[in-house]
Amino acid sequence: MAEMEQSPHHSGLGLSPIGNGWLGAIAPLRLCCGDPCFGKCHSIFSGSILSTRYTLYETSKATMLGFQSGFRRLNVIPTLHRRWRAKYLYDLLRSLVDRDMKLLYKRSMLGVAWTLLNPLLQLMVFVFVFQVVLPVDVPQYSSFVFTGLLVWTWFQSSLLQATGTIICNRPLIRQPGFPTAILPIVTITTGLIHFILALPVLVVFLWIDGATLTPAALWLPVIQVLQFVVTVGLTYFLAALNVTFRDTQHTLGVLLQLFFYITPIFYDIKNIPVEYQPFFFLNPMVHVVTAYRDILMYGTAPNWPPLLAIAAGAILLMPIGYRIFKHQSNRFVEEL
Repeated sequence: MAEMEQSPHHSGLGLSPIGNGWLGAIAPLRLCCGDPCFGKCHSIFSGSILSTRYTLYETSKATMLGFQSGFRRLNVIPTLHRRWRAKYLYDLLRSLVDRDMKLLYKRSMLGVAWTLLNPLLQLMVFVFVFQVVLPVDVPQYSSFVFTGLLVWTWFQSSLLQATGTIICNRPLIRQPGFPTAILPIVTITTGLIHFILALPVLVVFLWIDGATLTPAALWLPVIQVLQFVVTVGLTYFLAALNVTFRDTQHTLGVLLQLFFYITPIFYDIKNIPVEYQPFFFLNPMVHVVTAYRDILMYGTAPNWPPLLAIAAGAILLMPIGYRIFKHQSNRFVEEL
């Protein structure tokens, strides 16, 4: 790597010199000991990834040097640079998600089962209270509640953890050239994996309650992408704000607890008095949770008009949140 840094041909290629691209960003990515958010030192990238990239780079370098001027005229070098960067970001995302999963369940006897423990315990409480003590008229109540709990758990945990992700990743933030914007996406992707792992349990509840999956369930990835984009747009703004105002994460926890009760998780929105329903429909998660239930429990297509409105808002929110995050990212090292 030291030879490549000194080589005049490397910078001439425009393929991200040391410290300004995949090769420079991979080299220093090692988590430091002593940070409260991490345990022992964990290498971000294995040697195989780096060696593979380096071999591909060396193989193509001779050919590219011979046609460098022509490539520039054809705008090929910027295209190759974008492809390399996209591949690097994908590998980085995969490695960071893998790191989070390993650290979360390190030395745990139950492992991923802990992900299901909280919603299952909540389900038991809601079933006892609203089916035994204070019965409510909601068919297939176990599946109804468990669907809402899985959706809400992904949203709540991702939002809370992603808000504090900059503070919890100090060693990475301090590395020159590290793409800080990927950290909220890592947290939300980890939550999505937990959501997907819990789906077989949901299918069991649906089978017990007599519900049958229909082709409408194929809309599931679309609803997941919508929820993913909405969450990312919110976390960019909140993560940047939390670096300066550390009370943001605590305030968010209180607000999410309040929103839990105004989202139809353990009750049906139809049981709300008609005069109050318009206020509940202002909550985007009402429509998202209802869409999951429509396609998984009732076998019908979701109600698209409110979902399209949420998608339009997410498309507007995403770049705004990203711009705020990038603007604040210049001060992350100083604030930390």
